[in-house]
Amino acid sequence: MLAYELTGDFTGDDMRSFVERLEKIANSGQKALLYQDMVDRGSFDFETIKVKIQNLGTIWRSVEKIAIVGDARWLEIYISIVDHLTPQQM
Repeated sequence: MLAYELTGDFTGDDMRSFVERLEKIANSGQKALLYQDMVDRGSFDFETIKVKIQNLGTIWRSVEKIAIVGDARWLEIYISIVDHLTPQQM
């Protein structure tokens, strides 16, 4: 399980480090369980978004489940950003 706190100060380098951790998990034949704690509504830099989009295949291949914890407003913002990029499972 990977647990992290998203504070809005998440940079492109932070995203690269995160993707590297997911790759290690995937290369071991396992899938990650993610726990995201959305703490702050700070902004993301474009490098973070670019790195995430470039690595969507790795992220989708490496993650089994994601638990997102945050206040309602944060989740509305998050969903509006990733809704069209992330396959939904109900």
